[in-house]
Amino acid sequence: MLDANGASFAGGDTLTLHLSAGNPSSAPPVDLYVGGLFPDGNTIVFLTASNVFGGLGQLSQPATVGRFTTAGGGFLVTRDPILSFTFPVSGLQAGVYRIFTALFQAGSLVDNTWHDGDLVWLSVLEVGYFP
Repeated sequence: MLDANGASFAGGDTLTLHLSAGNPSSAPPVDLYVGGLFPDGNTIVFLTASNVFGGLGQLSQPATVGRFTTAGGGFLVTRDPILSFTFPVSGLQAGVYRIFTALFQAGSLVDNTWHDGDLVWLSVLEVGYFP
């Protein structure tokens, strides 16, 4: 699950995200993804580590999105700050961004196709950016 310090931001405002996620000790490894779906409904910016943007991917091409980590059995993170981002005054599309954290079966997205059972868990938080 993600939580943020607000729901609507303007240029110059800083978004701070905290992450809580876990994988039971008896469970197989899962891939943890953290990112944001742009207002266009397809472009995804993703994190590969805390405060590290990994690049841009596409919802329609899941293999283009990098994972944050692989979470083995017993993995647990509680309310760790993972992002502090100051919105620019211009140059970023205005609208609602869907910030997400998701657990997928380990390696399930490398074939670039969505399959039933790939997604284990999903949490979505909507954040508005209106410069």
